[in-house]
Amino acid sequence: MRNESLARRRRCPRRPSGSPIPGQARKRAARRLVLGATLRSLGLCIGIAAAPAAFGADGVGGQTGGESGTSAPKSSAVEPIRLVASIPPLGALAQMVGGEFVDVRVLLPPGASPHGYEPGPDAVRALARAEGHIVIGRLLDPWMETLARGSNPKARIERLGYDLPGPEPPADPHDEEGDPHVWMDPVKAGVMAERIGSVLASLRPQWADSLRSRAATAEARLDSLDRFAGERLAPVRDVPFVAFHGGLNHLVARYGLRQVGVLEPFPGREPSPRWLKEIVSEIKRSGARAILAEPQFSSRLSEVVGRETGVPVVEIDLIGGADGPEAYEALLRAVVDRLAGALSERAVE
Repeated sequence: MRNESLARRRRCPRRPSGSPIPGQARKRAARRLVLGATLRSLGLCIGIAAAPAAFGADGVGGQTGGESGTSAPKSSAVEPIRLVASIPPLGALAQMVGGEFVDVRVLLPPGASPHGYEPGPDAVRALARAEGHIVIGRLLDPWMETLARGSNPKARIERLGYDLPGPEPPADPHDEEGDPHVWMDPVKAGVMAERIGSVLASLRPQWADSLRSRAATAEARLDSLDRFAGERLAPVRDVPFVAFHGGLNHLVARYGLRQVGVLEPFPGREPSPRWLKEIVSEIKRSGARAILAEPQFSSRLSEVVGRETGVPVVEIDLIGGADGPEAYEALLRAVVDRLAGALSERAVE
């Protein structure tokens, strides 16, 4: 059950060519999930051009409106760049890079999981007004790509989850393009921040120098975050634990942590009795110190396994949703602190 050789470097999946959303099994599932929202939203797409409401008036997911609200830079009459992100960590990175130059909207609402999310009509309004869309790819957020291509074909869609620096963790069988939770690695996040800066600069060439400077500053901050995470997790590097699903795989690979299994190998789907039996046996065999739960999923499974094994259950939020330019750093620091605390000797005293 243990993820073997997580720290070794593997080639990160390259950006797919041809079909924008490859991977037949999950592609078909994504189409089924998006179809209902697309049909419900079809009437909205027709009238969007005639309804130039404020970009943030939709109540879509979380939102960040720049360091000084949603206004453009005070020295410019040009409107801020309207950008839509699929999930809160991407929105936070965009806000970190763009600051007052960008108006970011996040489609995934607080408390929701990106796995199998069905966006509603408000998402179509936000996507249709956006100048750029940023997604992870790797079949994590095809629901946004599908709606974006239908509601705003001219807007740029940037898939940030490919061609990233290693190490690349072993992917679960259903992750046909590699594990998608790349934002859990601050080194990969630094590369994504640089790419976001390039996207924003291309959309507002007159601000290109400022945006690239901000992207460089963001990368430096993420380098510091990488050092913090490495130092904080070093003492618990060899302490075994079980995650709820594969959301921590990139963090585990970056810092060589000992994740011995996951409770739910297919997010949103109950594991088989055989799988649970094997996980319980591995927890007891390895002496796992913590079982992790996530607020976007029911805690029932984690609690049942925790009672069966006598191992504490610790909830860790890997998605976040807070506003502000420090939101990504705060999210990753909270994850690292929570995990390190759960695995420390003091946690079992």
